[in-house]
Amino acid sequence: DPRTALGLVVSPRESNAPVSVKTPPVLVGDLRTGDKIPLTIEGTVDEEALPGTHTILLNLTYRYVYAIPLIGSGSSTIEPLYRERSLTIPVGITIKPEVRPALLNIMQENLVPGTQGYLIGEVKNVGHATGSEVVFSIVPFDNVTFQVVEGSTYVGRFEPGATVPIRARIAVKDHTAAGGYPAVLQGTYRESDGSTRATPPVPVGITVAKGAEFRVDSPNIVISPGETAIIN
Repeated sequence: DPRTALGLVVSPRESNAPVSVKTPPVLVGDLRTGDKIPLTIEGTVDEEALPGTHTILLNLTYRYVYAIPLIGSGSSTIEPLYRERSLTIPVGITIKPEVRPALLNIMQENLVPGTQGYLIGEVKNVGHATGSEVVFSIVPFDNVTFQVVEGSTYVGRFEPGATVPIRARIAVKDHTAAGGYPAVLQGTYRESDGSTRATPPVPVGITVAKGAEFRVDSPNIVISPGETAIIN
């Protein structure tokens, strides 16, 4: 059938869409008229991409039969003749708006070993969606060294460009070495259609201070029962 695409290969092409397509060329095979073959294209949407409809381009390369002459003695042999063809087709994709948090002005109070301290900051919605029933939480990677006593902040409605405060109370295990420890800001919100969605995670560091240390520099004190001594 001259309408059959033989050895069809699909290759993503560069386009103006804010998407980085990672799929290599895919050999689909032979595709007859009316046939459908599933094809998966993987890609990453740019963080700064605006919501809306965009177009990516796919290049299709295949062979087809353009003539079937009869050859040989008495024209008894069929020898199809093939041609190569390549064309580019557009594919529309829709990028949904989302709530995307960014951390601002992070401060830490009294985060020293053996005590409870606070991680305080602000979260800005740098995305293009408005979320309702928004809740943010600080989640340490090490939940043994750090116990989040109060880690969730209920925001409610969170519009694009809005900034809200967050505050987490964290207990630091005794004898924890001073330094930085990884954690992440996680969030959930409800979309306009009622579905629940998670925000992209945002890395945040927990910095443990060394804290106060004490020692006695006085030499060994010798004192007899009933005596009084002054320790300098």
